[in-house]
Amino acid sequence: IAVFQGNGNDPWKYLDPSLFTKSLSKTVRRACYGAPAIGWGPTILPIVASLPILDVATEPNHDATEREERMKGTEVRPLPLLAVESLWDGHKSAVGVTDTAAIVSAVIECVTFLMLRRPKENHPQFSLDCWRKCGQLLLESLVYFFMEAPDSGYGPAAASLDGLCTTLSRDILKLDTASCDEGIGDRGVSNIANWLWGEEGLQSALFR
Repeated sequence: IAVFQGNGNDPWKYLDPSLFTKSLSKTVRRACYGAPAIGWGPTILPIVASLPILDVATEPNHDATEREERMKGTEVRPLPLLAVESLWDGHKSAVGVTDTAAIVSAVIECVTFLMLRRPKENHPQFSLDCWRKCGQLLLESLVYFFMEAPDSGYGPAAASLDGLCTTLSRDILKLDTASCDEGIGDRGVSNIANWLWGEEGLQSALFR
């Protein structure tokens, strides 16, 4: 992907975005098979940012019959969100606190980016349900940090949790600030601000 973009080319003219996302999702769902997440975690955001919003229902590289077959028994999700959902699932497969915290940090970065990105021709708005899923992933990450992460006094695990704390505080501030900006009506966070910061969202997550 980086090579194509570095040469000024759209990688998705040469790669099948749906098949790529399927492969990526399988890998991150298994926490990259034990590879240190502190190394690969930061690479996920640039990949998610580059993915077109196409889902298997609208992807142009397959005819109608094939798309219908691939849709059976599946819930339509934009490709970037599919990748991030799988990344979140991967935190359950991580081998320790250090990797888990790094994966959750990557999830936070990705959903924050998606909710703050302005829509473009190849990155139009998600559905309301998909924006809520982004918000839910943020809230679940918050719950992990405050209620599930073990107390690690020192060492790599403590450093990783400190990094997660920094990511959470930074990105929640970004989203809160954007939610108060009347000029961001075309961004995802504006669609779910009342829910995200209200009783059913943040308050419910923190006081469950």
